[in-house]
Amino acid sequence: MNAINLAKTSKHTKTLGQVYTPHSIVCDMLDLVGYQGADILQKHIIDNSCGNGAFLCEIVARYTKAHGEQYGTYQGLHTHLQTYIHGIEIDWNAYCECLQNLNHTMRFYGVSDVAWDIVCGDTLLQKQFDNKMDFVVGNPPYVRVHHLQDIERVKKFSFAQSGMVDLYLVFYEIGFAMLGAKGKLCYITPNSFYNSLAGKHFRHFIESTGHLTKLIDLGHYQPFDFVTYTTIGVFDFAQRSHKFAFAKYQSNGNIAWIDTLHMQDIVCNGKFFLGQGEQSQAKQIQSYVPKQSGLFVVKNAYATLADSVFIKESFEFGAKSKYIIDVCKASTQEWKQCIYPYEDNGNLVGFAELDKPLQQYLLEKKSQLQNRSLDAKTGWYAFGRSQAIKDTQKNKIAISTILKDVASIKLTEIVAGQGVYSGLYILTDLTFEHIASILKTEDFVSYVVALGKYKNGGYYSFSSSDLYKYLIYQAENKNE
Repeated sequence: MNAINLAKTSKHTKTLGQVYTPHSIVCDMLDLVGYQGADILQKHIIDNSCGNGAFLCEIVARYTKAHGEQYGTYQGLHTHLQTYIHGIEIDWNAYCECLQNLNHTMRFYGVSDVAWDIVCGDTLLQKQFDNKMDFVVGNPPYVRVHHLQDIERVKKFSFAQSGMVDLYLVFYEIGFAMLGAKGKLCYITPNSFYNSLAGKHFRHFIESTGHLTKLIDLGHYQPFDFVTYTTIGVFDFAQRSHKFAFAKYQSNGNIAWIDTLHMQDIVCNGKFFLGQGEQSQAKQIQSYVPKQSGLFVVKNAYATLADSVFIKESFEFGAKSKYIIDVCKASTQEWKQCIYPYEDNGNLVGFAELDKPLQQYLLEKKSQLQNRSLDAKTGWYAFGRSQAIKDTQKNKIAISTILKDVASIKLTEIVAGQGVYSGLYILTDLTFEHIASILKTEDFVSYVVALGKYKNGGYYSFSSSDLYKYLIYQAENKNE
């Protein structure tokens, strides 16, 4: 009999990162790591962020089944469960619910009063399981570094030495420390480590040790109630190979095995390229060294940090004010009006120089504008960030940062004096038609897909750096 289905999902708290795993994913992961059959008997396994017991309930059900089939009785099972099944949970309520669910699962087999080895505590402080586990499985907490309560303690871990670290990276390091010499680990986590700065040290570990055996990218398949893009990694410390099996989840939740990949085929500039596009082309573009400079500049558009104040369909005083300009929303190609309190050179004008109706409007919004996350020298009525302001008086081409096919690529020609928000823009002497001939292509779509940066609704995203590298590569090679 299977364990009870714990498919419900908790609220995704920023401080604890609690996300409970659907039962179908739990079963897939235990299958992937080989936790089934007689081989699991007398093998230690731990879920070090066990929540309400989604993994542990299925684990004890599998262990019980294997024990019954091996020995023809449940005699001695009580001791086995107390000895070989382990867990850690920091949240008291989830810990208590986990114990209840485990006891409920075992009532199916007539087993009760198990003294479960489940610790209610902080996983970062637990050392008693190190080097002892045959299996480590689970769904680590997803908590960005700026939401962590003890950043300094987290920063002591090797995998937390770069960028905006997420706690799941630290849990990988902790999980590896818990494994014995031939142990196996299987986690479901965000796939951001493929190319993020924060994932740099983890990627180096993967590339240098050869312990990765399977990687199953969930892509646009969403097993949780909130939007995050996840992957399942399976590691085997008994293996040292630079090849691993790569698969993707299909829309129906089935796993489709794609290929056996070699690490050298997916790594470029220290990042992983695992999309289903032209990986070799993406690697070539990412590593391309431009022959000339100045042909393109790609930048992020305006960031007012208060679009509802600065940008509207129209302002009553707009026609009379020289501090109102037309702006294009790159992501939708919609045109609106924008309060632009800057001189032609991009310097902020004095508040007293603004039109009286505009002053009155901004004063009414002052408390809202002051509550933004502003730099110390930024005026309260200025945009939240200085990006793109000094390029307002230049011709440019706006582009949305997401796509899923050629038809979804949004390019907009912007003339001097007009602005751009919600996207990127390109500065170049090449014509709009020339840029369109480079970007509105299947090649560009394949390149972005290969980057593997998933967005909701089947879309993929790209950065200013990604776009620049593609433009310069295509322009210089087409010219040749």
